[in-house]
Amino acid sequence: VDDTVDDIAKNPSGDALARMARLLVRAGAAVGAASGAYALTRLADAPALTSHWDFAWDGHSDGSRKGPMRHIILVRHGQYHMESNQQGLTELGRQQARLVGMRLASWGVEFKGIHCSGMLRARQTAEIIGSCLPGVPQSKPDASLNEGCPILPEPPADDYRPSPSVVASDGPRIESAFRKYISRKPGADPARPWMHPADEWEIVVCHANVIRYFFLRSLQLSPDAWNRIATRHTGITHIIVHPDGRCYC
Repeated sequence: VDDTVDDIAKNPSGDALARMARLLVRAGAAVGAASGAYALTRLADAPALTSHWDFAWDGHSDGSRKGPMRHIILVRHGQYHMESNQQGLTELGRQQARLVGMRLASWGVEFKGIHCSGMLRARQTAEIIGSCLPGVPQSKPDASLNEGCPILPEPPADDYRPSPSVVASDGPRIESAFRKYISRKPGADPARPWMHPADEWEIVVCHANVIRYFFLRSLQLSPDAWNRIATRHTGITHIIVHPDGRCYC
């Protein structure tokens, strides 16, 4: 290549330029082949990012069944006193809860109910949200929605290392909560099978780890990735369960 460049500098003839062009083409082909081989190697080593959707994930195998489109609105509790025993909401946390309640009220949808965990910060957040949605029934606190470690995170977290006994207790509990709140409902009214039921909207006030686990489980993604997702106080996660079994967030 250097000799060809010298020739072009001395005598920019057509032959010298053509020789340089051929060299560049060969060099480009070599680089491209090496890059392609590397890309194929990386793809072969990487885990599959997609898989076939399991339409029977909630125990209903009929992918064409009629039923309501379910909208589950997951809300993380507001800011709370982390150092106290009860861990109730701070004044900022109460303001956050009022703002998210006002936002949900502005959607103009008919919520079927408000559910919450048994922990004080979630109960207080749910009560404040409920005050912005008069007439929407509030369920009794459900301890299955309490905060915990649903599964050991991958990669491991440096600042969060729950014991195996904690995971063994929390994991099945949080999975049971997922099956309870994230699932399809019975199909169309037998008396009017041609009618699609109206959409159903429900609010679930709980905790960061629970919400992240629900998010991944509903999308049929690896649940051990939950610690890679960031959440904020009174953040909203909207999960849509289609009657045919598809889920969207």
